[in-house]
Amino acid sequence: HLQGVLKPRQRNALCSLPSCLAFSLLGVQADDERTAAKEALEDALEVLRKMAALGTKTHKPSKMKALTSEAMANLPRIAAELYVTGTGMVKEAARAAWRELGEFITDETLTSLSASIRDADGDEGKDGEGEDEEGSDSDGEADGPEAVAKAAAFAKATEALKAQREAEPEDEDEDITMDQDNLLEHLLGDEDAEDKAQASGALASFASTGLDTPGAFGQKLTKRQKRLRQRQEDVMRKLRELELVELFLVKCGDSRKISLELLKGMHELLLASARRAAKRRSAENAEGGAGKGKQGRPKSSRGDIALRQLEAALAQRVAKLLAKALRQASRLSALASIAQWDTAEGWAKQARECFEMCRNYKAPGVGQKPLEVSALLLYVFCAAHRASLCSKEQLTKDNLEQWSLATELLTQALEDWSTKKDLDRSSTAMMEVFVIRIPRVVLALPWVEQLRASAARKAYVHREQMAFITGRLLHGLPPDVMSTSAGPLAAGFAMQCAEALESTLQTAAASPALSNQQRTKLRRESLRGLRTAFKLKIQETDDKPWLSHKDGEKISSIIAKVRDSLQARHGEVYLLCLHLLRSPRLAQFGKGWQQRADKRAEKRPGKRPQQSESNASPAPKRRKERDQDSAASASDAEPAGPRDRTAAVSASNVEERPGPAMAETARREATSRVDAVVEVVPWPAAEEEELPPVHDAEAVPRLREPETETPEDGATPREKTVRDEARSWAQS
Repeated sequence: HLQGVLKPRQRNALCSLPSCLAFSLLGVQADDERTAAKEALEDALEVLRKMAALGTKTHKPSKMKALTSEAMANLPRIAAELYVTGTGMVKEAARAAWRELGEFITDETLTSLSASIRDADGDEGKDGEGEDEEGSDSDGEADGPEAVAKAAAFAKATEALKAQREAEPEDEDEDITMDQDNLLEHLLGDEDAEDKAQASGALASFASTGLDTPGAFGQKLTKRQKRLRQRQEDVMRKLRELELVELFLVKCGDSRKISLELLKGMHELLLASARRAAKRRSAENAEGGAGKGKQGRPKSSRGDIALRQLEAALAQRVAKLLAKALRQASRLSALASIAQWDTAEGWAKQARECFEMCRNYKAPGVGQKPLEVSALLLYVFCAAHRASLCSKEQLTKDNLEQWSLATELLTQALEDWSTKKDLDRSSTAMMEVFVIRIPRVVLALPWVEQLRASAARKAYVHREQMAFITGRLLHGLPPDVMSTSAGPLAAGFAMQCAEALESTLQTAAASPALSNQQRTKLRRESLRGLRTAFKLKIQETDDKPWLSHKDGEKISSIIAKVRDSLQARHGEVYLLCLHLLRSPRLAQFGKGWQQRADKRAEKRPGKRPQQSESNASPAPKRRKERDQDSAASASDAEPAGPRDRTAAVSASNVEERPGPAMAETARREATSRVDAVVEVVPWPAAEEEELPPVHDAEAVPRLREPETETPEDGATPREKTVRDEARSWAQS
């Protein structure tokens, strides 16, 4: 019945959930767990019956889809509850059902899931603020007006009760005397008594009470330890709920409008977690003192450490979820459908709200990940605003006019970076996200004007902006963007770097704001920026170069002055100056560069002309013929020994060298080489081979010496071999 209604994977997920629930009932022992499992199984079977009944009827596709969604509305909720609270195969079956049946999940289920994560996080933040001092297991409450009032009322009531007890007369008959029979009856109990406690006896009551007490077999937990354990369980539950949200966003993130609300809720959760972690860290640093642990930090219990690790894992999980979902939503295929969820004004409003959240975010010591996720969410809003204004054909074209909202917000971020305090981290995060995706928009921003403003305000911000332009903006640009859009910024940035270099040439009295260390750092960043600018392959013509000749001469002269002002001829600054002055693109602006190039061209040797005489032969051929003639003459001479023969051959080859000193040196080298050959190949004395010892000498035939042929010149075969080797070595 389900074949015409659901897909195969959806049918498997729908049928596996009640099957796993039925099998799990076999291992349930507690009555409450068995009751909960039976209720979940009945709900799943009810959905399965509805779907089976729906498969027996024939409806139109639109009506069939509506009826299927209505019948399957409760199953994702059941699967979510079972995944959060269940274990084993029930948990895996619930996860598969949630993943495959994601298109049938209602908005109410997703909204309640997101609210459960965020509301639980808010409760944890409140508990953490009123928490006792870390490392303490006391049950006291935080100091406050209400706590002080309660303590005063309690002290007053205690004093009144003490005065009342002192005013009462003393009772002399307080002690009760019991004989042996009554004592045994009181301890062991009386079976005929109607009272159950009296019938069981004091010993039985004491024993049963001790065994039934929750803390009877272990250490009794304090209120703070119970609270920490409960918070750990809440964080573990939130991690499972977060995994369900991730499954839905990956599966149906670009087809359901509720995905946008989920992303915004998770973003708020991430920022709240980062603020709480920063607040806790600042409190630890403020409370740190002598005798509280290493480096003055207060000691933490194992429960606190485990809870913080879980909260850090939750924050990292949320950041990864948002980054993954936002990268999927920023694709062009997804933006076309996402843009239909709201109007252009609505997207602009959401983008400005996200921009304000990035500006107001201040959580030092937590890291850059929350800001990167916020910047990525801002890009999705700006891209959706652009997609709502243009057609699908225009989405593939890179037009700056379409990114009007992004240009406005990035210009504001750049101004905040240059003029306002503690906004460099947020501005850097936004620029890095946008420069990867739309570099033309970032290149068109007023960088040169803001560099001038930051130079007049603070040297650190000025160097930071120069480092960003060098390492992130101009480095690694696509070839088409580099050749068409990077020219104006490269020219202006080069001049700003030159002005910064020129400011470092002033004396300490003329520029007291710069110390020696700051002057060195500014020189290094300026030279790095110039090196990056002159490496760009910018499209230019003879009539319209990317850098004028006047500006190039100024930059070259400033670099030369910086090089000459250095006391030591080593280090990164000196090497950067040399590299720039010798680079072809900057060397053409230097003084006398054209004259030096002409002189080098005149001194450069050309090819030797070929000889016109017919008898003349090329040099290699003549050298080969001379070598052959010298080898033949050496063989005719035939010296007495191999040392003399090899030396003669080498000397005949060396006679071509001019000068008696060089010839003598060559003869010595040849003699040393022959000595090496003779040492490697010694001349053994002719000895008779010894026969092996035997018992019966007559039984062993005598070995006959091999016959050796003596050449006509009287040399042995070994001498002949050595002579041939020496001759071939001399020829080579």
